[in-house]
Amino acid sequence: MADHLGSDDLRADSLRRDLLAHCYRMLGSVRNAETVSRDVFRRADLHV
Repeated sequence: MADHLGSDDLRADSLRRDLLAHCYRMLGSVRNAETVSRDVFRRADLHV
C-alpha cells in the first residue's frame, strides 16, 4: 500500500495519526477527535 506514497505523504500520515491520538486524549471521543484533526489538516492545507 505504501509503495506508491511519497515521503511527504508518509510524513503527513504519521502526523495525522499523532494528531488524532493527541485529540483523542484531550477530547475523550474518537468521533470528536477525528473531526478536529480533519479540520486542522484542512486549515493547514489552505495555508501551504
